[in-house]
Amino acid sequence: MGVNITYMGTKRTLAPMVRDIVHNAQAGVLLDAFSGMCSVGEAVGTCRQIWNNDAQIFASVVARALFKSRNSPPSPLSYGDIHFEKFERQRKLLEQSFSNSLSIENELLNAGNYSNFTTLLGRLKEALQEESTRCRLRSPHLFSSIYSGTFFGVHQAVEADSIVASLRGAKSEART
Repeated sequence: MGVNITYMGTKRTLAPMVRDIVHNAQAGVLLDAFSGMCSVGEAVGTCRQIWNNDAQIFASVVARALFKSRNSPPSPLSYGDIHFEKFERQRKLLEQSFSNSLSIENELLNAGNYSNFTTLLGRLKEALQEESTRCRLRSPHLFSSIYSGTFFGVHQAVEADSIVASLRGAKSEART
């Protein structure tokens, strides 16, 4: 049986074969001594307890996150539900702080012609400058203050800052 490994260090291509071998082996804990990014563990972990080890710190952290608990991790949607209240609170604060810019952005998106578009764009830049200077929120508003009207729309920046606020809140809760 020839095995062609195309990426140095990865066991992703070997993982299905290891799973088949382990499935037919005697029962018990499987030690993945050089677990790396847990390709073998993910392939085998549903049918047997697995112990992971790796000299690389980042790989050990990944293994611990994937295999330490017997419970399945929450889905991305459930994380959203868990942190939605913080997200929503920050979004409302930022929408108040950047209300004029958000209103002009909505008009800008519905501009019927180029002349109207350029006029509204000038108004948006002025409103963003004024509201960014006036914004005194201690909570995150980097995207809203710096990147609105450039790489991101105002609405997108408000949502990005709200995500940051909810993640920071989750991080501080984890410390307590």
